[in-house]
Amino acid sequence: MQLKKQWILGLYSDTSLQEVEVALVLTDGLDILKVENSFSRPYSYELKDKLLNITQEQLADKKYLDELEKEVTEFFEKVLKEGIECSTNKPDYICVMGPIIALADKYAIEMGNLKKIADTFQIPVIGHFIQADLMAGGVGSPLKAVFWETMVHKMKKPVMIANIGGILKLTYFGVNGEILGFDAGIGTALMDAWVFKKTGQTQDENGWLSAQGKVDKKVVKALLEHPYFNKKPPKAVARDDFENLLEQLEGLTPADGCATLVAFFVESFKKAYEETEKSLPLIRSFKV
Repeated sequence: MQLKKQWILGLYSDTSLQEVEVALVLTDGLDILKVENSFSRPYSYELKDKLLNITQEQLADKKYLDELEKEVTEFFEKVLKEGIECSTNKPDYICVMGPIIALADKYAIEMGNLKKIADTFQIPVIGHFIQADLMAGGVGSPLKAVFWETMVHKMKKPVMIANIGGILKLTYFGVNGEILGFDAGIGTALMDAWVFKKTGQTQDENGWLSAQGKVDKKVVKALLEHPYFNKKPPKAVARDDFENLLEQLEGLTPADGCATLVAFFVESFKKAYEETEKSLPLIRSFKV
């Protein structure tokens, strides 16, 4: 059966809420055949602050959530319009993955009004992937395992992908079609919070602070005692699960804190690799 080729305009909000990424790609559902255009645009400071620091009272306030979603949707439409206007091919579909502001059990609150976006551009919109995954019995992350499978399916297996972003993700592809993907731990979302707290900047630009600092091994060891690392895959991190870890960094300079967090990320991946080794016998029977 010949698969149909379609142009997909995708918008993805990164976990740390630094920016949204947009790309127009030609795909048949298995391969990315062509990328016509790709770019990223930052959240405004005000909108990012609202999304990162939403309170339980605000989550329970429908009027507030509606206004916040309207603001997010208007930002998405502005970026998507730019993606359409600078491309020669019209999208057959728009895919949107907005910021998750709350995640509990089988329910995720994701910002972005998909119907409004579809009505604006008169193009079908697909989204709410995390909610769909939760309802299907998943843990909501990492959905990038499907993307990486597209990227590596012609490569010699086994292959392991370490994805460093707001959350650390590890994906394993075995020789017989096995897939294991899970969140290795918190990533640059924690570092962004540390840098903002200590310097007022939104991130460690180009790793400058990390390169200047020294690792505190005792703090790294303390960070690794977080109960998340005792969970077995599949498992997923919520953005605020590790917020209390910033207390462990108090007393360090901004640079030493960043360097210590980088070492923490490395050790988190090491633990994830060890969990993958232990889990492989359990996934041998799963075929793609």
